[in-house]
Amino acid sequence: MLLFDKTMAEQGNGTSQIDCRVQGDDEQVIVHDFIEATAVAGVRADRLSLLNFYVALKSRPFLLLAAPAQTGKVALVHSLAQVIASGPAGQYHTMVGHARWASGSRNVSEFVEAQARFNTNKLLTLIEEAVRPENHDRLYIACLTNISPAELHTLFSVPGWQMWPDMEPIPYPPNLRLIGTMDTDHFHWWDFDLLSHTIVVPWTGEKMRLSGLPSPQPETQSARPFVQACVRTEQTAFARLRRNLHGQRQAFAPLVQVLDLLHEEDVHLPQIVVNQAIVFLANAWTVEGQGLFASTPAANLDIALDLALAQVVLPWLAADGRIEPARHRLNQLLAERFPQAVVFLQTL
Repeated sequence: MLLFDKTMAEQGNGTSQIDCRVQGDDEQVIVHDFIEATAVAGVRADRLSLLNFYVALKSRPFLLLAAPAQTGKVALVHSLAQVIASGPAGQYHTMVGHARWASGSRNVSEFVEAQARFNTNKLLTLIEEAVRPENHDRLYIACLTNISPAELHTLFSVPGWQMWPDMEPIPYPPNLRLIGTMDTDHFHWWDFDLLSHTIVVPWTGEKMRLSGLPSPQPETQSARPFVQACVRTEQTAFARLRRNLHGQRQAFAPLVQVLDLLHEEDVHLPQIVVNQAIVFLANAWTVEGQGLFASTPAANLDIALDLALAQVVLPWLAADGRIEPARHRLNQLLAERFPQAVVFLQTL
């Protein structure tokens, strides 16, 4: 099932930060500008949360930010869009995800349907723009704010090229991202269709304050460094990881141990879960081989593994509904090195 050795990894778990402006590394410049933009926008979050959002967006075309209201989810998306999708071609669009504005009216269902149809038509227009040959270096971002569980099933749990059941298939362009924000204290709408297409990021930002500072207007730039930096297939992911980890296959042992433990408990995850985890891990490095979470390969991998377990692997257990037989053993296995994964287990 797996393409790497089942050998125990011996790594440090340091979390040293890195200089965001590594000379000659365009992606580190993007990250630096993104973090600065969030500070100006008044987003109150730690560096790890910001980088996790960035790496998750590199890894999947569909992303959902789930957190209580007024914690800076939309400001976070806007800050990144300023840096990587700020061109003159209308590359960044925000839309009302669910027509809550219609509550109390006489025709709530009609307004909700109209809002959903407007959003779908807008997304189809963005797809048409993104696939144009002259736009292949530009990143397009659509942000659906304050969505409801209904949008999870109509937009985030189906392939992006079949947003209506009766429509002809449309290739989903690699330079388009669909981001949803959901106001919730506890996300519990897990299912296999959602996890097959979307990565759910439990945003940990604090309640925002009014900063009073104007939003910076960065110079218009091509999104090519970001688009080229994104790893989307497991083959490309393994190639990047082998290069950055110098062929040390034992580095993946914690992931193998988790999968073996689940196998012993008669929980068999599909191959897509392994592929998604490997793609996330690979995106924790820049094209130039710099770690985004930490400066040393071992520390960077440990942090990326922790986040991959919490956001890619373990949510499939929530959808499967068979977490209890393995919960205690998983806690013991993950307790010392993977705090984010342990926190996720506690929420199930």
